[in-house]
Amino acid sequence: MAENDTGKITHKQAQAIDALVMLGTVKKSAAATGIAERTIYRWKDDPDFGTALRAAERGARDDFHRQLFAMQDRVLATLLDGLDATQQINVRRAALLRCLSEIW
Repeated sequence: MAENDTGKITHKQAQAIDALVMLGTVKKSAAATGIAERTIYRWKDDPDFGTALRAAERGARDDFHRQLFAMQDRVLATLLDGLDATQQINVRRAALLRCLSEIW
């Protein structure tokens, strides 16, 4: 959730920030929050809103990296188990490469 410790953004702006971080687009965020797209675009030009949005995005990115790191052993074990079947090696390697390219 977007932090509002400084009181520089409103409750509605915090809602918009949360939606932007979770949904990724102004259009989807506007639809989810009931806030006009034009308003969100205007807020994005505000320095306090921009600072809060960047902080929320950094926090979400950090959370994702922590979760990914915590899962790495299970993912690797699963992939190695699957790679024992020689007829599936190429398919699993291609799937892994596709997955990794989407993440990074």
